[in-house]
Amino acid sequence: MYALPFHGNQIVEGWQVSGILTQSTGLPFSIYDGADVVGYAGSGNPRPNYVPSCKVEVGKVNEWYNPACFSVQEPGTLGNLGRNTVIGPGFAQLDLAVTKDTKVPKISEAFRVQFRAEAYNLTNHPQFGQPGNSVFSSIRGTPNSSAGIISSIAPNSSGR
Repeated sequence: MYALPFHGNQIVEGWQVSGILTQSTGLPFSIYDGADVVGYAGSGNPRPNYVPSCKVEVGKVNEWYNPACFSVQEPGTLGNLGRNTVIGPGFAQLDLAVTKDTKVPKISEAFRVQFRAEAYNLTNHPQFGQPGNSVFSSIRGTPNSSAGIISSIAPNSSGR
């Protein structure tokens, strides 16, 4: 809490500002084939091959990562892509409060009145969910139309 340095009369004295800025990077997530190329038969999610020298991260809502950076591995083999190799969208929120304490000596020397205004998520910035992480829709390598697209918002993580 920061007390503003205004002095003079009861209108300008007693103002305070406080805020909470919450920022974090996104969570890592894994890219999956989306089809059982390996033969896991429902016991896992195989990952595809990474195309060398391809820039995976794009950072847009309609294309968080580039699905063209991945290829289907040979049937019965595992892809070379590691686990949690892509970072999802980050989180940013600003909560702000402005208060004013005013003494009312006509009632009592200890009596005070407080004005309080609070704003949560003041910047009104959307908090995006994770993008679609299944790159293919068949073992033949048919591209999945929702791969890399963010289609949801994250749950409210500020606890309010």
